[in-house]
Amino acid sequence: MGTIEILSLVGIVLGIAILIFCAYRRINILLYSILASVVVLAFSGQWPWQGITGVFMSGFAEYVRQYMLLFITSTLFSFMLAESGATTVIATSIMKLVNKAKTPVGKAFAAVLALGVIQAILIIGGVNAIVYVFMLTGIARDLFKKMNIPWHLAYLSIWGGGSTVACFIPGIAQVNNIIPNQVWGTSLMSLPGITLITFAFAMVLTLIYSYFVIKKSINSGEGFFPTGTKLDERYPERQTTEEEGVKKPFIVRLGKLLLALLPLIVMFVVLNLGVSPSLSMLVGCLAVVIFHFKTYKPKQIFKDVEKAVPVGISVVANFCAIVGFGAVVSSTPFYTWLVSNIETVITGATAGPSTLWILVGSISVACGITATAAGGLQIVLGKLGGVFAASGWSLPVLHRLSVMTTGVFDSLPHSAAIMNGFQVFCVDHKMVYKYVFVETVLITGLATVLATFLCSLGLAF
Repeated sequence: MGTIEILSLVGIVLGIAILIFCAYRRINILLYSILASVVVLAFSGQWPWQGITGVFMSGFAEYVRQYMLLFITSTLFSFMLAESGATTVIATSIMKLVNKAKTPVGKAFAAVLALGVIQAILIIGGVNAIVYVFMLTGIARDLFKKMNIPWHLAYLSIWGGGSTVACFIPGIAQVNNIIPNQVWGTSLMSLPGITLITFAFAMVLTLIYSYFVIKKSINSGEGFFPTGTKLDERYPERQTTEEEGVKKPFIVRLGKLLLALLPLIVMFVVLNLGVSPSLSMLVGCLAVVIFHFKTYKPKQIFKDVEKAVPVGISVVANFCAIVGFGAVVSSTPFYTWLVSNIETVITGATAGPSTLWILVGSISVACGITATAAGGLQIVLGKLGGVFAASGWSLPVLHRLSVMTTGVFDSLPHSAAIMNGFQVFCVDHKMVYKYVFVETVLITGLATVLATFLCSLGLAF
């Protein structure tokens, strides 16, 4: 490694440190992503202004082009679901199950578990995290506010939509499980046995951790506020009419629940038929108007559009800022050196257990630097997929370890997906990142190490 590569590595480390520090200080994300990019560019021997106007803005603009409509339509769909009363009905139905728990701690734990299961169902069904977080917010808000559960505890449910499910469930139709299939022709169900063993291991640790966090918070006397204040201001609760508050027979309540779920089901079906996500969201909005005509009047659409557009733009702008930083990092001499030299190391370790650890390490570094699971995996397998395939290891083993590894360092504080979730849920790093770190970095990392160790022993089932 030459001097320029070493300096660019120093710049990357400093840039990420700036992102993390400023995120915790609640500084505007666009400002500190540019500052961090300037540092990376300067240490890489590139003219900062040219890099910001070129590489950074290209990454920023490309993400706007791809996802602006999705963020706006997703936000609109969530507003319309809330305004129609659908999220209230769903939350109330979940609350009836949660209330079967006998203690306040048990109720809060059941609520978090239910929220995680909802996310898991959506993720397993192929709904992207960028999409489902908008739909989930209204349901979670109504549930946690009605039960007076501290809002920050809702983020303990990230296991359902984060690494634990997205990376440790075989056959899942998420992009990080599809990339190895495209590169090696392997099955999405590769290594189901090892996958489920490590999933169970991760879930046991996650639920134990969640229980003790919830117990501490509930026993301290904390309620939905103050951590839910900002969320309550952004998504004002729809007023329940006197007629809606009357207890109904079970069959009527079941019918209301199915009616509330219909727009989500329609959107889900259309999305999985191959229709673009943004258009699927609009179909979902249309379903709200059709199925909830009694509680949602067409004239309300204009008011919701007026509210949804600025929120959607704000969220996508934050996401784009981090993507721009990732584009800058990918253009550095160190990153180029890293990718080009991994091939030599793999060749020297052919057919040995160390190849698996090199695979895990390479993807971890790529996902950590770019702060994205699919992005880091695509970079490594796109350049080195053939080299790993020629190492003598079973392709299903390589497939599964690759997918698991993407869920470790893609959730660092500068992750665009984490920033997006925080923005939509109206929380911040100080409030909930500790939950993200433990569940999707630490526990996922331990599970990945366990899987790699088992595979290195020759276990492949």
